[in-house]
Amino acid sequence: MGKNTSNLHITGVSSDITDGINGASTLESDASTGTIVAYAEGTWDQLKHRYGSEDARIAQNDADAVAINNGAARKALTDTKATTAAKLQGLGSEINVNPNVVLASKEGIAYMGDNQGIVNAMGTTEAVNYGSIIAYGKNKGIVTVNGAVKAEDKNTVSEANKFKNIGAFCRSRRKG
Repeated sequence: MGKNTSNLHITGVSSDITDGINGASTLESDASTGTIVAYAEGTWDQLKHRYGSEDARIAQNDADAVAINNGAARKALTDTKATTAAKLQGLGSEINVNPNVVLASKEGIAYMGDNQGIVNAMGTTEAVNYGSIIAYGKNKGIVTVNGAVKAEDKNTVSEANKFKNIGAFCRSRRKG
């Protein structure tokens, strides 16, 4: 994982990604625990993020955010004259995953949308160890998987850990 001072340049295109040292053949003893492949959380809030490179731009972004918060329509993402806030205010953070994914982690999560965050997975997704969740939506989070899903425990050794993978799970907090 890169730190905020790192510059990582990835070249080429990969049709598959995995968190396992040996991909789909990663044994339970070699698997990590609790990996999350893609996690989208929250919404864009100009008044919190304060996007803009100069005072006038920040002020206009803030004004547009307040207007949208008060019911004004959001501008189209393709509107080249609209401010960033006019286009993004209130939209969920979004991650699009195009390659196939092999989740080799024990008790891991392939895709998680939390607090209105959005994850869209286009390829095939496979979990190969135990206690994993392919798609987890929490607190109005959205996870859409358009490819095939296989939540199996083919590399799990312990019988006690078998049959604990979950294809999709949604949870929301209740008040009161």
